Amino acid sequence: MDEDPETGQENFDDDDHGDACEDPDGDGFSDAEEVAIGTYPSLACGANAWPPDFDDNGVINILDVGQLLPPRYGMTSSDPGWDRRYDIVPNGVIDGADLDREIEFFGLTCTP
Repeated sequence: MDEDPETGQENFDDDDHGDACEDPDGDGFSDAEEVAIGTYPSLACGANAWPPDFDDNGVINILDVGQLLPPRYGMTSSDPGWDRRYDIVPNGVIDGADLDREIEFFGLTCTP
């Protein structure tokens, strides 16, 4: 097994993880996940900053969970109307994994 770090994977804080795998803003999502989801990796709160807060109101509630239900549920990246913002377990499909992760944050509030 190759022990060399991936090309372009810096580790400025010299810990066990490359910087793209970390969560410096403390919102529960790594920078790499946030880039794939389309939210701002350096912000914990605000517009398009906290991945599960679809309506950007600072709290994860039933309105956010509802965004992952049909007609979005089951959409893939090749479907018309696809929005990567709702694929919070970035795998190209809005599915149960996204819904499970959303529910993990249910009731939490964002604190900047």
